Amino acid sequence: GLPKDFWADVTEAMNVSSDVDNSALKVVLLEEDTRYKEIMDLDLHEFDLMTAGSIKKNVNALLKVRKQIQNNMTISGEHDSVVYNFVEVAMKNVPGKGGLSLLGCYYFLLGATKI
Repeated sequence: GLPKDFWADVTEAMNVSSDVDNSALKVVLLEEDTRYKEIMDLDLHEFDLMTAGSIKKNVNALLKVRKQIQNNMTISGEHDSVVYNFVEVAMKNVPGKGGLSLLGCYYFLLGATKI
C-alpha cells in the first residue's frame, strides 16, 4: 500500500504557493493534439485548495474514468481511436467525479499512459 503520509504529501505539493514551486502548473502536451489550444487556454493558476481526502477522491475517480475508457474502447463495434471521444461517456458512468472537468480528465489520461 501507500505510505501513511502519501496523500498529505501530495496535498502539500499541490497546494504550495506558486512562488515556491510552479512545476505542477506546467502543461506538457504536443501541439499536434487536437485539444492543444483548449488546454493551453486553461488558467492553471486558478484552482481550489484541496484536502488530502478530496485529492484522493479525485485521483481515484480519474483512475476509474481511465479504466472505463479502456473498457469502452475495446467494446466490439467501437472503432474510434480518439480518446477524447470517450471521456464524457466514461465520466457519466463513474461516481464521485464531481470535481473533475472533461478537459482535465482528458489531459490526465494523456499523461497517465497510452490507452
